[in-house]
Amino acid sequence: MRDAVHLRCPSCGQPFEADRVAAARDVLSPTQRRIFDVIRENPDFQIEQIANRVWEDDPNGGPLHAHGNISAQICYANKRLYPLGMRIAASHRGIGATYRIEEG
Repeated sequence: MRDAVHLRCPSCGQPFEADRVAAARDVLSPTQRRIFDVIRENPDFQIEQIANRVWEDDPNGGPLHAHGNISAQICYANKRLYPLGMRIAASHRGIGATYRIEEG
């Protein structure tokens, strides 16, 4: 299986092979999953563009401090993605940073 990751079943402990992206989406919360999907589809988006896509269908426009929320969600997502050999990486710190999914 291409782009596979080896995991262990939490119930029985037996190893199995899973698609890396599917496994990543499974461990993320719904908001983190939307952020992950937006960045995967649009590498090098800035945080404002990510926030606009994540909450585009929210009638209230999303959280008041969307930038801080996105940053925190990326941090928490990276903790969940680390065992799968993935992370959401920023090009640099601060204004104008762009984000992408890194594997390896």
